[in-house]
Amino acid sequence: MGGFSASGPLRTADKSITLAAATVEPLQLEEVKKHLEIAAGDSTHDDQLQGMIQQAREQVEHDCQVVLVHRTVTEKFNWSGDEEYWQLYYRPISSITSVTYYDSTNTQQTFSASNYSLDADRRRVWLNSNAAWPTTYDRWDGITVTYVAGYGANGGSVPQMFKQAMLLLIGYYFEERTMMGNEAITGGFKAYENLLARLKRSNYP
Repeated sequence: MGGFSASGPLRTADKSITLAAATVEPLQLEEVKKHLEIAAGDSTHDDQLQGMIQQAREQVEHDCQVVLVHRTVTEKFNWSGDEEYWQLYYRPISSITSVTYYDSTNTQQTFSASNYSLDADRRRVWLNSNAAWPTTYDRWDGITVTYVAGYGANGGSVPQMFKQAMLLLIGYYFEERTMMGNEAITGGFKAYENLLARLKRSNYP
């Protein structure tokens, strides 16, 4: 099983979603070496392991529809005005940065934060009772919601289950590099799938 490649915007049936590049990883190199029983002073595989940390984080985020460490998400979509709320993609949501829209003259405007509220648990943006949805121009990116998602600014707040899943994947990747097809190695990936069985997105894989 190969790793997920996070290249370009994610496209769902009704929107385009862009996730900013990660600047911090949930796992440190020292944690990974300890898991793989590699001596702390052995730098032979350091570059390869750093790449595997990124690959494992991308895979977990993709499989679970989650952002592990704070990053900015931008969602663009067409909107008819008939829905009760805007459904956002990634979790957990920390805050809404801005909402912009193209008005009836196709001019971009900012939708005031006083008009909406975030339901972080359900990833929904609701209209406040004293407000009205904006009238938008008919275009695929009529609405843009920019928000921050993730468990914190560094790996310290990331749930241990996600970190363990990354370690299982890294172990799988590390052993797979020289033992393709080995049954024990395949079992390592199954352990990853079993660990995250209840956290994966509804349309996995």
